[in-house]
Amino acid sequence: MDQKMVLMGFAAALVLIAIYLALSGASKPAVVVPTPTAPDTKAAELILGKGIAFGSGLKDYTYSYSEASDGYKVSYILTKSGNESEARILNPLSTKDVYFMDNDTILCIRYGTSQACSSVGARDDMKNYLDSIRADYFNDSNIVKFQSQMAFLLNKGYLTIDPKINDRTVNGRSCKEISYVIDFNNATVSDAAVFGVGASSPKVFRWKMCVDNSSGNVLEKSFSYELNGAPHVYDYSLSELKTGGINAISAPGNLSASSDDAVAILINEKQQQIALANCFTTMSGDALDKCVADMALQMQRTDLCAYAGARQDRCLVSIVPLKKDEGICALVSDLSYKDDCYIELAGAFKNDTFCQRVLNQSKMDSCTKAATHVATNQTSNQSADAHPPVNPKELINYIDKTNSSTEGPTQVGNMTNGTG
Repeated sequence: MDQKMVLMGFAAALVLIAIYLALSGASKPAVVVPTPTAPDTKAAELILGKGIAFGSGLKDYTYSYSEASDGYKVSYILTKSGNESEARILNPLSTKDVYFMDNDTILCIRYGTSQACSSVGARDDMKNYLDSIRADYFNDSNIVKFQSQMAFLLNKGYLTIDPKINDRTVNGRSCKEISYVIDFNNATVSDAAVFGVGASSPKVFRWKMCVDNSSGNVLEKSFSYELNGAPHVYDYSLSELKTGGINAISAPGNLSASSDDAVAILINEKQQQIALANCFTTMSGDALDKCVADMALQMQRTDLCAYAGARQDRCLVSIVPLKKDEGICALVSDLSYKDDCYIELAGAFKNDTFCQRVLNQSKMDSCTKAATHVATNQTSNQSADAHPPVNPKELINYIDKTNSSTEGPTQVGNMTNGTG
């Protein structure tokens, strides 16, 4: 009896276990792998759209901004009033004003000690240069074309946008910052060619853009890329955009007798500007500082020493014996180099009274000898031909090549074709 009861209890337990296993197996859901959800980029795309449309529909305005390619900065002030306009372009070497009047185009340039204003509207060799400046102005047809290009890149998957939006303040103004990448690595040859991207061109451009969400104004934008293993960066910053109530453009009346005057100065300036910009785009660190300092010495331009980084003070001192300008020493911040500056002045003027300003007594003997014997010239070992002049024909070819489009700067993957 007891054995029978045990067996029945054991059988009942087995039945209960079987029922439990059956029920638990039936209620266990099947394993489902979730499909990844694409990030929602609509809000970021709307901000991008506003940025692309920046300047659309504007007629009369003053638009000032700066561009920097690898640190080489150029500032622009563009004014449009009716059919006439004025462009002021400031780079480390010069100031240029171009007046696009109804009946003429006038170029004024101040470069070092040279300056002139000349009529250049009738010169065929200036057409590409002038067209490149015109392209810097807002142009509705160019904006529409750019919108189409960006839509094409987005639809093709060459442009991917980060859904994250950052709130920033730029020069006291609020803006929404977005990030996106344009990658031509998987682009067809024909698609890449539309944007000027060839086999040896950079393929990946990493963009940032900060847009005033209320006005649509682009306050800042930048992109970075690599070329031959070296990083490069382009930066844009809006200074001011004023619309309406713009005064009529007034061109200067004291023009040079010949258009060759302003053009000749422009060619000289362009030669040195290309060389200076090349310092920034091909060098970094001390090599960049030395390249700029060499050019400052070659041109005897103390103002360029401000771009020489850690070599700024020695750059200033190197120019002192050439300029014989006592005011240069006041610009030197390092006390040791300031002593050297007064030693150079003592030698240049053969006047030991400058030695009274030397603070380091260990340098006093050197100063006295410089004043009474041979001047210490730190520039004697510098290469005067570090940046040989560019052939004028090659310069014109350079301008033609880089400023051949009248449709405005391509902002998708290439540097803007600024005139500097």
